[in-house]
Amino acid sequence: MSRKRRSFTTEYKVDAAHRVIDSGRSIAEVARDLGLNDGLLGRWVADERRRLDAAGQTGQEPLTAAERDELARLPSRRRTSRS
Repeated sequence: MSRKRRSFTTEYKVDAAHRVIDSGRSIAEVARDLGLNDGLLGRWVADERRRLDAAGQTGQEPLTAAERDELARLPSRRRTSRS
């Protein structure tokens, strides 16, 4: 019997990462509470910390999870140069 692969929204990943970042709890503890693999949550935490650091270095507020989801749903547009 094979297991179905779970997928998570960006908002869920960011929320889970902030449970670690904001609370000071360990990744393993939060992962156990959420029923996640600690390696997976660790990647989400590292990604979120990089995103926060990048936004802080440019003096900008990072995009919210909802804003990132919306951008991901928008179709990419190719820009062609007109001569």
